[in-house]
Amino acid sequence: MDTISAGVAIGFGMELVQRGVLTEEEVGMKLTFDNAEDAVPQMLELMGRREGFGDILADGVKRAAERIGKGAERYAVHTKGMEPPAYDVRGMKGHGLAYMTSTRGACHLRAGFYAPELVGKFWRWEGIDRQSPDGKAAMVATMENFMCVYDSVGLCKFSRGFFLIDKLCEVIEAITGLKFTEEELLDIGERVHNMKGHFNYREGITRKDWLLPPRVLEDPIPEGPSKGNLITREQMNNMLDDYMAVRKWTADGEPTPEKLKELDLV
Repeated sequence: MDTISAGVAIGFGMELVQRGVLTEEEVGMKLTFDNAEDAVPQMLELMGRREGFGDILADGVKRAAERIGKGAERYAVHTKGMEPPAYDVRGMKGHGLAYMTSTRGACHLRAGFYAPELVGKFWRWEGIDRQSPDGKAAMVATMENFMCVYDSVGLCKFSRGFFLIDKLCEVIEAITGLKFTEEELLDIGERVHNMKGHFNYREGITRKDWLLPPRVLEDPIPEGPSKGNLITREQMNNMLDDYMAVRKWTADGEPTPEKLKELDLV
């Protein structure tokens, strides 16, 4: 059971009850936010055993919404069928792009762009405006390459808080004797990400699967320091267009033959 996806799925079910899309009788319990202490462990058991309404939620919000119908799709928050973690991308435009471009769906660690936007700086960048979509495509693509290096080394990504890729060069040389520059490691990360993107496109994952869910595009944040924020469809599409251009991919999300050749992948 994944804590993020399972939690989002149960919250999705609770919201459907709250909004009257489903009744408590249909889900088999008082699946409500004010009854979370009892409802959550009960529903987790049902999901694990694939029993009752738990059998529907066990496949995640995308498939659950398709089975439920009745407008449930509008409340299914995901990209590429994967539920997002805690970060509300309506107030973090670049992280919203990262959810779209992540090759596995709404993952916070394929680019880890929540950290630069929340803090306003990271590594090579200063003065990052989390509420602006401008210039985010190049940064997100670079961070994806950056994170692919950490994945390839097998190092916890949270270590980026105290040392960066330039230090990895020293670690790799100490362990293997191989010498890399920071840019050479980032080039390796770029090759890895392009291989994953090429695999996805070959398997039928295209731009239509990348898009953010309606809740992000239509419902502004109701209160707090990001009150009124959302990502408009124009912003979403402009960021995606910019990203494809930076990556040298087609508008539909396919790495071009020229790019694959440039990276010695064909």
